[in-house]
Amino acid sequence: MNLCYRNGVYLPLDEVSIPVTDLLVQRGIGVFDSIRTYGGRPFALREHLRRLETSAREAAMELPLPQEELEAIIREGVRRVGGEVTVRPYVTGGRSIEPSRFPKPEIFILFEATPPLPAERYEKGVSLLPIPFSRAFPAMKSIDYMVPYVSRLRAGGGDFECLYCPDGTVTESTAGNFFLVFGEAIVTAPDEAALEGVTRAVVIELAREAGLDVQKRLFRLEEIEGADEAFITGTVKEVTPVVRVGTVTVGSGRPGPVTARLHGLLRDNISRWLE
Repeated sequence: MNLCYRNGVYLPLDEVSIPVTDLLVQRGIGVFDSIRTYGGRPFALREHLRRLETSAREAAMELPLPQEELEAIIREGVRRVGGEVTVRPYVTGGRSIEPSRFPKPEIFILFEATPPLPAERYEKGVSLLPIPFSRAFPAMKSIDYMVPYVSRLRAGGGDFECLYCPDGTVTESTAGNFFLVFGEAIVTAPDEAALEGVTRAVVIELAREAGLDVQKRLFRLEEIEGADEAFITGTVKEVTPVVRVGTVTVGSGRPGPVTARLHGLLRDNISRWLE
C-alpha cells in the first residue's frame, strides 16, 4: 500500500490532506526531492536530503525536521510499503510569510511503489520538446512544473519531456539532466545552469572512471545536430536515451553505445550508493 507520512503518522494516500491555506496550494511555494530504492535500500539518501535542504534554503525556508530524523522516517516508510519504493519528501511554505522567509514550513513524504522500468524506453529511446524557457532558480528543485507541462500538452503530448533552451542555450529537461555525446566526449550544462542532479553526479563520476571525457559547458540547440548520442539522467529514469529533439534526429535515431555503456555502469555500480 502506498503511504504518506504527515504529522508523525503514516497513512494511506487518500486519507491525507493539507490545508487549503498552505502556501503550497495558494501560491505554489514548495520544494521536493525524489529518492528511489534498489533491493529496498535508498539510493544516495544523504545526497538527496542534502539537496532537499539546499532547495529549502534557496526558497527561504528551513527543513522542519533534522536530516537524521528524516532518514529514519524514510527508512521506516520504505519498510512499511515493501518492495521497491519511490520516496518524495515535500517541504511546503506553510501558512505564514515574514519579510525575508517562510517561518513555519511543513513537510509531508510520499511513499509509492516504483513501477518497473519500461524496456521499450531504453531500446527505442525518447523524444524531447525544446522550449524557449529556463527553469526558475536552477539550484532549487521546486514544485513548479507549469511551463514544461503545459508546453508539452499544447504540442500534443507526444514527447517524453521538454528541454529547456533559453535563448537557444540548452540547460536541462523537465525532470532530468541532459547530455550530448560526441564520440567518447560527453557534454552537459555547467553546474550553475541546471539542477544539481544526484544521478547526474554519479553518472559523471562513473564516466570519468571509465576514461570518458566529461565537459561541463554551455552549448546551443544547434549542436544537437552534430551529436552522436544524447541522454537524460534522473532518479527513476536512470540513463534514458534521447533519439529526437524537436524535429532533429539525434545521431542514427537509435540509442547509442555510450549511453548503453553508461546505463550499464550505473546499474552495475548501484551498490556503491545504497544506504
